[in-house]
Amino acid sequence: MFAIKRNFINISSALLYIKFNILRHQIFSLIVIGACLVIVIITEFIFQEINIFLPYGHFFLALVIIVLTHFFNSLLDLIEKYLFEFNFFNPFKTLMFEGLFGFLLSCIYCIFNNPFEEIILYQKEQTTNIFIIFCILLILYTFLSGAKNAFRIVTTHIYSPMTTTLMEYFCNPLYMIYDFISDADFITGGKRNPAYFILNLILGLVISIFSCVYNEFLILFCCNFEYYTYSQIAERASSVDKELVYVHRNDHNDDDDEDEE
Repeated sequence: MFAIKRNFINISSALLYIKFNILRHQIFSLIVIGACLVIVIITEFIFQEINIFLPYGHFFLALVIIVLTHFFNSLLDLIEKYLFEFNFFNPFKTLMFEGLFGFLLSCIYCIFNNPFEEIILYQKEQTTNIFIIFCILLILYTFLSGAKNAFRIVTTHIYSPMTTTLMEYFCNPLYMIYDFISDADFITGGKRNPAYFILNLILGLVISIFSCVYNEFLILFCCNFEYYTYSQIAERASSVDKELVYVHRNDHNDDDDEDEE
């Protein structure tokens, strides 16, 4: 399930961000990432324990919810990008308004399901030192979440929604390794399944590599994929400028020779 979440974000972001040209190497990258997504979904159906407790209907519903959730996450990044590009919104003001809206929704949720009851119950069950550590970690989590959102919105502003998801792709293999070691995922029949893990890890690495290709951190010098990358365009522009300067100097020297005669 983990690879499906991260995989779908980049594809949906790129397709929604279609107003800006998607170049040849980016189309190829999306095809490879999409193929990996299909393989991951197939492996989920193969390795997951589909039984009376998790029938196919519930499993398929879970996949649909994952896809919709990350589709709307991509839609949020896209809306932010258009607000920055065409309405010249301040990124941090935008983040502030999003935070206020989220806080309002959280308050409405708390009316029906009070989260402080569980915190009070946890405080009664744990020692004072443990509860203090819990509060410190909760505050730390709040600040780190703010830093993550600030990084996300600034990256979206300067670059694109696809670049924003790039760092998450780099962390994918690490998360997979942790989940496998801690028995949080890749379990079949109540035991770790190395084949299930290795296949997903390889696909995760492929996705990370082609995400770098999409964002032009890596350039494929084959099948003319490099032709429309930023570095190659800049290099060609630089060579054209040098030729123009050379021609201009030669013309200027010819004019000076004619004047001397």
